Amino acid sequence: MRLIVAVSLLCISYSAKSQWLPIHYDTITARNEIILSGNAEVAGSAILNEISSVFFKGGNISGDMIQRSLDRHGAVNRLGVDISSELVYRNYTPLVKKYGLGYQIKAGSYYFGGMLYTRDLFDLAMNGNSGFEGDTADFSGSDFSFTAFQKIGFGLVSARNGSSVSLNFYNIQNRIDFTLRDGQFINSNDFDSIQVLVDGEYSGKSSQRFDQGLGFGIDLEYYMPFQWGSGKTSFVEFKAANLGFGIMTKDQDVYRMDTSITYSGFRFDQLFGDDAIVFDSVDVLDTLGVKTSSSKRAFLLPGFLQVAKIVDEKSESKFQSFFGLRVYPTLIYNPLAFAGIDFKPAKGIHVGLSASYGGFTKFRTGLYASGAFGNFRIGLGSENIIGVFSQKGNGASLNFRLSCVF
Repeated sequence: MRLIVAVSLLCISYSAKSQWLPIHYDTITARNEIILSGNAEVAGSAILNEISSVFFKGGNISGDMIQRSLDRHGAVNRLGVDISSELVYRNYTPLVKKYGLGYQIKAGSYYFGGMLYTRDLFDLAMNGNSGFEGDTADFSGSDFSFTAFQKIGFGLVSARNGSSVSLNFYNIQNRIDFTLRDGQFINSNDFDSIQVLVDGEYSGKSSQRFDQGLGFGIDLEYYMPFQWGSGKTSFVEFKAANLGFGIMTKDQDVYRMDTSITYSGFRFDQLFGDDAIVFDSVDVLDTLGVKTSSSKRAFLLPGFLQVAKIVDEKSESKFQSFFGLRVYPTLIYNPLAFAGIDFKPAKGIHVGLSASYGGFTKFRTGLYASGAFGNFRIGLGSENIIGVFSQKGNGASLNFRLSCVF
């Protein structure tokens, strides 16, 4: 079972947006702008970095390491990855002079996935069934999904305030979905028999083609001024990214299982270990009651909605607050609330601290710095700064943004 966990983590990480690295709102006076942004986030609600890093870097997992993470697990736990990069070109010369609308072209690559799982599933995967003598390991409600896709978008951008909208076309590189509605391992007192109750479904690609499907969606950024403290004007950003749907144009393998099976005379590792007899032959699927088929399915893209108060570049204040809420349309990602303080020690230079709760994990703190140098602005930060440096953290995060106006 450790192999199954390792494969799940590696699938996410291998196939794993600058998110809320604060956008510094400024009116654009140049005709052109190029923006390059990227984000890499691995996060979990319970598994410590000392375990998850082993799957990426290698090493040994000790019993103490397993126990420390196991003690942090609740009834429902999360683990996820969000990695992306995006390039945007904007031309602010008005195509429609009356409305001051220029155009933009964008391209990006995105990898988003995660899992919901129970404490028993983690215990069973890391320790085997030794702790479930005469007991039941319950992993009902567990869910795993992963999507890899690329996009190219075309749209309009306001030369007056930077608001924009684009229509995007997507190539779906990979899509995996696994849902376990009911899953239990019932062990006898002396481990001479194991009863398995399973009601679940898996779907995934049946070929190695890069173009597994296609999709359509939109991006939207809208900036609205409002009064904030002592009559000062601040700005709120309404943002939607990759909102749309995809459809798998190539056949996907679908496996459905709703059955109860009792195994007698086998040890746990004989059934589900690295040399498991359960996985030695495809013919065993019929014996287990697994129904196989193929399907071309439609699904929602893992896009997000965000509303936030942002930092005003032209404000004379040394300190500005920013805060907001981000929502993905998926159960593996909780609504994320964030807030922070931005400090401007000199013109064009910003540093800040942030705190957030939700997403793939729980509470975390962030740190960032950005600066404007001539026609360039560069920003670098992390939404989970403790996780970047500590093995006791829950995941890690890095955000990058570079823009150039000319």
